[in-house]
Amino acid sequence: MGNCQSGLTPEDREAMAVTKQIDVQLKQDNEVAKQVVKLLLLGAGDTGKSTILKQMKLIHGIGFSNDERKAFKSAIMINIITSAKTLVKAMCQLKIPFGFDPGQIHDPQSQADNAYKGSCAEGLGRELGGDNTLAVSAMSIMAATLERNPVALAARNLYRKTEDENGKDTKQPACAKVIEACDVTFCFSDDITMPSDVYAAILEFWQDPGVKYCYSRSNEFQLLDACAYYLDNVERIARPDYFPTDQDILSARILTTRVTEINFQVQDIPFKVFDLGGQRSERKKWVPYFDDVKAILFLVAISSYNQVCFEDNCTNRMVESMTLFGSICNHAAFRRTAMVVFMNKIDLFRSKLETCPVSLYFPNFTEMAKGKGSTATAAAAKAESSAKPADTNQTSASVPAVIPGSAAKSTSNSNSHTKKATTAQLVLRLVSSYKSSTPRLLQLIDAYLACVMLSGVILFVYCVLVGTFPYNSFLSSFASSVGAFVLAANLRMQLNPANDFRSLSPEAAFAEYAFCSIVFYGFVVNFLG
Repeated sequence: MGNCQSGLTPEDREAMAVTKQIDVQLKQDNEVAKQVVKLLLLGAGDTGKSTILKQMKLIHGIGFSNDERKAFKSAIMINIITSAKTLVKAMCQLKIPFGFDPGQIHDPQSQADNAYKGSCAEGLGRELGGDNTLAVSAMSIMAATLERNPVALAARNLYRKTEDENGKDTKQPACAKVIEACDVTFCFSDDITMPSDVYAAILEFWQDPGVKYCYSRSNEFQLLDACAYYLDNVERIARPDYFPTDQDILSARILTTRVTEINFQVQDIPFKVFDLGGQRSERKKWVPYFDDVKAILFLVAISSYNQVCFEDNCTNRMVESMTLFGSICNHAAFRRTAMVVFMNKIDLFRSKLETCPVSLYFPNFTEMAKGKGSTATAAAAKAESSAKPADTNQTSASVPAVIPGSAAKSTSNSNSHTKKATTAQLVLRLVSSYKSSTPRLLQLIDAYLACVMLSGVILFVYCVLVGTFPYNSFLSSFASSVGAFVLAANLRMQLNPANDFRSLSPEAAFAEYAFCSIVFYGFVVNFLG
């Protein structure tokens, strides 16, 4: 062996030293990685996952660089042009004439409006057929609206009568043509500035009452949630010196087609959050990120109760989210993963409730129709009932309401839904969690330490009952027990040097703590005995 060692060249020794350093570094990196809390942002498409990620960046002081803000400027311009083009198309699709003012035709508080709500609820109720029905097409919603809403019917009749002269005395038709002809390539230039004619056309177009009425029926077509925000601020955004604000960035919609992650610390605990695309075509990319997940933040856009999915234009978005949440909860990889459901876009939801009750689209959700507070509670209960845990280790969901721009404050007012467990179930969960999360070798060492403790207790009880104290046997037994205890405890510390309970489940952490307390008690009994 000595000859072999002496035959190593300096290059071989250097290579061995480098390999050793790499091994040490890999070991250190692995220890650091074990401390990281990995979170996944999941949910269906357009539920606000990227917005939550951007909020986290702002809340934890990461913020956005100038280069990132320039990139968002391009996205914001595209959002404005896309929203305007969509509204132009929807005006024709819904047969709404320019200049149409619903206030002059119909009083929202009239008996006709109440009759419309009742008949619409009855018709859509039959079509939806209950909570488990997945499909109700956007065309069906539009047809039901036309049949039962006197305002929509009046707009359609007026559109047909004046189709050849629609808005000829106004600027709106010309503005619509400018918007339709707009080429979005200007959004990708180095110096992004909205053309003056496009800006003027959008500004004039958005002031039209018929366009505003069209926007109020946006659940009948696919439109960006931030449409109104951007069109209301188009004058500021069109300025040559425009630079996106935090609120502008939070409202920006960019289709997530790649995995985005951020890293931050809370009370010295490192977090890594992944944002994964929610469209159906993107969900196949989720699987590689399922390993070592501590918690899943599942987002549901509660404002989407009257909208259909972009992918097929027929599945109700809320139903899609609940179905997806149920499948995630029952996935084998997440049996012991905490689930947190965010009922997102609560601000849009509150504004919709004023004119469009949830009961129109979910007749069986009777509690939802009673008010804003009970609606969120009913939706939370529905989300929890959608999760049918595969075993007793499944964590129940808590459901906070998140308002864009105020996520940090909203979570403190969250509604938590937890499940009570009996004492027997708790003990079984502790044992099962300890067995599943503790390595086999550590379990054997723990068993040996328990035997040492038990022998001391038995000896102490024997001495009390008999009334004699065998000093010699006790001293020899005590000395050997202490030596074995120290060696076993030292080995255990080597295998788990951090004794980090944060990496374990709450049940396993409690079991570890209880065991350490019992062993210490046994040691004291041995010593005092």
